[in-house]
Amino acid sequence: MKAVALALLLGATAFAATASPSQPAPQAQALTKRQAIAAVRTVLNAHRIDCGHRLVRISARRSGVRWRVDAVLGGALSGTARWLVARTPAPANALARTISAGCPPPAPPPLPPPLTGPGAPATFVYGAEISAVERARVERGLNAGARYYRSALGRELPPFRVWAYRDLDALVAAYAQNEPTFSLDQARRLWEGGQVAHATTRKVWFGPSYFLPGRSEAELLRIAAHEAFHLFQYELAGARALGVSGLDEIPVAGPWWISEGTAKYFADLAIVREGVLRLEDVRGEWIRRTKVNTTSLADLATLRGQRETANPYEVYTLATELLLRDRSPTLVFAYYEAIGRGVAWRDAFASTFGRSIDAFVAEFEAYRRTL
Repeated sequence: MKAVALALLLGATAFAATASPSQPAPQAQALTKRQAIAAVRTVLNAHRIDCGHRLVRISARRSGVRWRVDAVLGGALSGTARWLVARTPAPANALARTISAGCPPPAPPPLPPPLTGPGAPATFVYGAEISAVERARVERGLNAGARYYRSALGRELPPFRVWAYRDLDALVAAYAQNEPTFSLDQARRLWEGGQVAHATTRKVWFGPSYFLPGRSEAELLRIAAHEAFHLFQYELAGARALGVSGLDEIPVAGPWWISEGTAKYFADLAIVREGVLRLEDVRGEWIRRTKVNTTSLADLATLRGQRETANPYEVYTLATELLLRDRSPTLVFAYYEAIGRGVAWRDAFASTFGRSIDAFVAEFEAYRRTL
């Protein structure tokens, strides 16, 4: 059993059953061994029901002017708890405060098992420099996304191809060859600019930046699942609706934060369901980064807003969560289907999500101030 040190600093007289660490008895003569043990026993018994522990054995020995009381516990708080009982009151340590307040928080529920079933309907082209481990990671992220989108959203990804290279020249050549609207120079500017991954109609690309050391397993999986979700947007709205000709242009498919926010929101949930992350941790990161970000949602409607804002993706994601709160997540598909039919994005937004874009932006800005 592990030993934990607790500092309980009590008064010097006998400790009555009704006393508490925050209300020490009046100062008097030095505590006796029996009184020190009784003081610790009283605190432990006061929280026994809430904390689910039982007292197995208790002993005390003098430590200078204090008594060191060792209480061996079983049950939920099993271990050896060490208490220092002194004549002079002083702040208790963190664990003592936790027990005095009730008991430690319950352990988080176990993560659900990863989803099973067919993975992503993809074919792969890898550069020779991509290792088997790296290939497996790319495929795991795409498969996790495909399974979650099938399970939670009822949608199958369209068949698509994947290219992954660490070699920049090989990537640029493959991209220009398979994306006919891009010249070699344009492809090089795209990937030399640090692009990590990129989706187009039924295609997903992973560049050298994706394979740089330092990214966590969870982040790499999320990137892959994120790009997989973009495939839905291209399929439903069309490639031209998602592109822009300038940094200050709002895409035909609507504000930039919608396309990126929905992709990150559902990708994060997919990797949570894969069992790699906990939802409370992921959502805590959305909130933490949003609280320190001062850029308004309206300013994140364009590519310029994204490029000039540090860590905008958590703002996008939290906005998406609020947009879909108490609503079906499949409304995202209805929105992009309306765009694909030629509905103006403002009208598609209002009819799909039940409020105008301006009303929602105001709603989100008020919400983020409560975080």
